[in-house]
Amino acid sequence: MILRGAVAALALAACAGGRERSGVASARGWYYADNSGLDVATVAVDADQAVSERVSVDGRVLLDRVTLRRQQIDPTDPGHQHDPGGHQHDHQSPDAVTSASTLAGGGANADEDRWEGRVRAVYRDHDRDDRPWQAWAGVRGSTEPDYLALSVVAGGSIELAQRNTTVAGELGYGRDVATPVEAPPGQDDAWPASHQRVTASLSLSQVATRWLVVSAGVATTFQRGQLASPYRRALVSTSLFPEEVPDARDRYLGFVAAHAALSAKTAAHLRLGGYRDSWSVAAIIPEVALARVLGARGLATAAYRYYRQAAADFYRHHYDDLAPMLSGDSRLGPVRAHTAGLHLRWTVRGSRGERGALTAEAGYQWMRFDFPLQASDAVIGHQAALGMSGEY
Repeated sequence: MILRGAVAALALAACAGGRERSGVASARGWYYADNSGLDVATVAVDADQAVSERVSVDGRVLLDRVTLRRQQIDPTDPGHQHDPGGHQHDHQSPDAVTSASTLAGGGANADEDRWEGRVRAVYRDHDRDDRPWQAWAGVRGSTEPDYLALSVVAGGSIELAQRNTTVAGELGYGRDVATPVEAPPGQDDAWPASHQRVTASLSLSQVATRWLVVSAGVATTFQRGQLASPYRRALVSTSLFPEEVPDARDRYLGFVAAHAALSAKTAAHLRLGGYRDSWSVAAIIPEVALARVLGARGLATAAYRYYRQAAADFYRHHYDDLAPMLSGDSRLGPVRAHTAGLHLRWTVRGSRGERGALTAEAGYQWMRFDFPLQASDAVIGHQAALGMSGEY
């Protein structure tokens, strides 16, 4: 088939191992720190175990240890870096490396532990050479002192056209509950509060030539309920007021990508993403990565991502008068971000995809976040990663 032979290097560079295996276990750690005083240490343990010829179960347990030292990058932004919402903040803030949050306490430091667990069952029908398919269903939950999030998801994929075309889709539902340590002034009756979300995604991948794979996808999230943070404040004239945002938010994301084998040992990955939501937040996200096979055991990947965001229609760095919607969340304003990194993988023992294989990983990312409406320095973040995985 087209995917065999020369395109094997592309598959390796994309980390797409296709061999059957009985089980894989891994442990990874990340440490993030920036000049705003935010430190995040993360440890995750993953396992993927086949329970029958067609069924496997995989899961993850993750712990975030978050420390916020009150080093305000912009003293006029009272809500900067305080987001106990429990949401993923990819590309939008210095805590983009984690979905953990921090308590906005009144002291000099704020420490918090966040636990996350996920389990998923996968059914694979690969007996047919023409249209192999798989389906999965899973549940995910996370907890921290002031936030609880639960979600379920189900999806599937199928390979068509002599396995050169892959179509995948997924549906999900989640509910989050926020129980603030201290409710905003005058809002004691409004908390605890919750919101619900429905997610959907669809993607298509196509082998175009022996050396090129192209893909595209769309995803959406519909949120309803209390979407404001109980800790963030908006600056109105010279006074602080609790955040007020719409109780509905519809998010849309789309991407196109190309993965090209430049040689037998080198592959390039290009991706362009776009984001838009019902609050008028819009973003463009180009990414590029270059992967190089190192001998028979290693893989090195260098990557760069740019993020440029336009502000929500109701966002102001400060408000002259009271408005129906108020937010001091800098991530709802204009954002410019750069992320560059290097990742190394080395098979210490055995061969990947076979029992007894042992693989080590290490990586580093440099991040810069600019908030143009704020008269402050850029937030500079650094993330280091280490990991080990074994196949049994």
